[in-house]
Amino acid sequence: MESSESSVSKLLGTNVQKYRKNKNLTQIELSEKIGISQKHLSDIETGTKFPSPGLIEKLAKELLEDQKNEAIER
Repeated sequence: MESSESSVSKLLGTNVQKYRKNKNLTQIELSEKIGISQKHLSDIETGTKFPSPGLIEKLAKELLEDQKNEAIER
């Protein structure tokens, strides 16, 4: 049985990948924008590693910025 922590890591990783692709960013481009290696981002997207709270914040700011602006404009 999969642990809940592993499930959360995989769900987070799947969402990071989905939002990254929606912004037409490569792993290299996103990793450079948030200051991590492409390998670390790949590990997050596959659920192998769970990002720190500070890194989650950077990911959210980078990946959700446009959505936040669209919500404000409505």
